[in-house]
Amino acid sequence: MIFREKDFFASFDARDLPPDLLYTFSSSAEADSIVRSIASTVGLIPRFKVFAANVPNTAALIDGEQRLIVYSESWIQNTLENDRWKAVTLMAHEIAHHLNGHTLEASGSRPSIELEADRFAGFSVGRLGGTLPQAQSLYMLLSESGGSTHPPRSARLEAVAVGWKDASAGLGTSPENTTPQNCRSSGACFIFNGELECE
Repeated sequence: MIFREKDFFASFDARDLPPDLLYTFSSSAEADSIVRSIASTVGLIPRFKVFAANVPNTAALIDGEQRLIVYSESWIQNTLENDRWKAVTLMAHEIAHHLNGHTLEASGSRPSIELEADRFAGFSVGRLGGTLPQAQSLYMLLSESGGSTHPPRSARLEAVAVGWKDASAGLGTSPENTTPQNCRSSGACFIFNGELECE
């Protein structure tokens, strides 16, 4: 497919401008797998199309009423060889633009929505088992200063850390069991504050 006009285009880096003509190709199994795993972190089925395209890395965009995630297959393959978490982080950032409704706004990128997308990227990496340094590694490639569309690197790193912490806070601990248990008494038993109590 070839797209000439886009209602919304959000890119990861302020230096990444949309191409005049966007050429799309079928997505790879790796890209589809990354998208599905990210969507699963919040229990959603992706309701957008994923295409390889002539973009610097990835972008979220709207074409008419169709929500798209476009990515550079070259960038994904080169990144997967060295650091899968960077690819996950980048795709999660763009997916967040759709899930947070950013792509429904006509204003394009601005610092506040980029930080929301960064937070979701950190959350996704945390939910998928990545470390905070893995969640932040892609952001270390950005320039330190922000601009009119994207915040400075320090703010983006903080948003990723907050999202990662939100996702990681409960990992490795079992939730408290409050399900009734069978016990020797005539009533039901519950685990309350780590203790078995029977009625």
